[in-house]
Amino acid sequence: KLLRDQELNRKQQEKAERFLAMHTGSTPLLLPNPWDAGSAKLLASLGFEALATTSRGFAATLGRLDGGVSRDEAIEHARAIVDATELPVMLYDIPPRSVVAIEPETLLRLAEHPRITAVKDAKGDLYAGSKVLAGSDLAYYSGDDPLTLPWMAVGGVGVVSIISHVVGPHVR
Repeated sequence: KLLRDQELNRKQQEKAERFLAMHTGSTPLLLPNPWDAGSAKLLASLGFEALATTSRGFAATLGRLDGGVSRDEAIEHARAIVDATELPVMLYDIPPRSVVAIEPETLLRLAEHPRITAVKDAKGDLYAGSKVLAGSDLAYYSGDDPLTLPWMAVGGVGVVSIISHVVGPHVR
């Protein structure tokens, strides 16, 4: 078990470093949210360095409200986007916007894909997130600025900040 935990920590660190490297350039890192494999390929061809995915965008393409997508459909959709390009993908888990949280079991299944590298968690469930951190190599980012320190205390690696939109130069 100790060797497995050390391997997960190493892989998690590598994934976090890959995303961190994208933040060190002279331009902001933008993570577009493709709605299908075709738009993922288009975004990759336009030079984006990484992609994000949510169930909300997927539900809209089906003419459904968010919450009208099953777990299996959401997993299949995320994998289709990831398989469409070689880009790393961050899963956005933002219930205030997407209505439905991504269950820990779903995150663990999605984490098996080597290019699903990170999660932006804005649901603030440190217990559930800790289970995912312990059972996967995903790099975890707080999606809620005030929870950045608590997330980092349980193994998170940073924040996808909202406040930085307003006071970016002052946030480090």
